[in-house]
Amino acid sequence: MNKTNTTQQEKFVEMFLLTGNAARAAEVAGYGSPKQRGYELKNKFKDLIEDRQKRTTGNHCRAKDY
Repeated sequence: MNKTNTTQQEKFVEMFLLTGNAARAAEVAGYGSPKQRGYELKNKFKDLIEDRQKRTTGNHCRAKDY
């Protein structure tokens, strides 16, 4: 994650990747008004989230690899 992001923002991104739920991720990361903040943070970190999802998906083994 970018060094300019706060620990709270990092936690949001990690939780969003695990749950797929922006409001829940914002709540767990400790933001107030999690529904609104989740929406805002999801949009703010859209590119980072997509990059992480691609990297995670790319790391899984595929049957044709064996």
